[in-house]
Amino acid sequence: MMSYNKKIKRLYREHGLLGLIEAIIFKFLAKCFHVPSRKIAVFNGVAVRGASLSSKVDIFPEHEAELISAIRNHVKNGETAMVIGGGSGASTVVVAHQVGNLGSVESYEANKNSLARVKETISMNKVDDRVKVHHAIVEKPVYLLGEIGNPPLLAAKDFPECNALVMDCEGAELSILQNITIRPRLIIVETHPSLNSSKEDAIKLLENMEYEIISGKTKRQYHDKNSSHIFWFNWVGNRINYCFYWTDFYFDSYQKSNS
Repeated sequence: MMSYNKKIKRLYREHGLLGLIEAIIFKFLAKCFHVPSRKIAVFNGVAVRGASLSSKVDIFPEHEAELISAIRNHVKNGETAMVIGGGSGASTVVVAHQVGNLGSVESYEANKNSLARVKETISMNKVDDRVKVHHAIVEKPVYLLGEIGNPPLLAAKDFPECNALVMDCEGAELSILQNITIRPRLIIVETHPSLNSSKEDAIKLLENMEYEIISGKTKRQYHDKNSSHIFWFNWVGNRINYCFYWTDFYFDSYQKSNS
């Protein structure tokens, strides 16, 4: 009930009384007459049933811009990948596009409604030949919304081997990094300072695991203590060699030249 109260308050705050009434009407139609409560839109190049029926906008090029950019720039063809936090399914589809027909993707989502959306998104984008979606809580949940049900728990120590690990799991990323035993070639992680998951803690954990930082950015234009941060890392065995700079706008890092 608490999550519904929060959602109502958020809808009223962001869209006003009219927007809240429209959302209630569409929810009623969906429940009683099986009318879809959302329409298909394009989220950063991926078809997703994610836009409100009343919305005049159906193209969202900036959806998960930093996370999806990292996936497109660094996940390789033919790789095996894990996605922790399926969300709308957009990031999972982008990973599937990157690994291609020779690769495979395992996507994990705890929320039952989001799970259904991930599956629909994968089907609409015709990548279900290389993606498996799992209803599971991964490691230690920090912030779960909506209907969860009774999914199994997947411990980080039991992660299957993969080449690329993508995490957008609302604060659970630190406990995953603390307990993970596999060493993927690439880790892409979004940190959530507002959920006590800071970029500094993530960097320290990955440094201890002998990863180097390729790059990273904040999700917001201006940095504040609650900004989310996207980082992507390469594992370099016993060699850790990186430098970085921070401004009010973004965080970036790169490997030092060997010359």
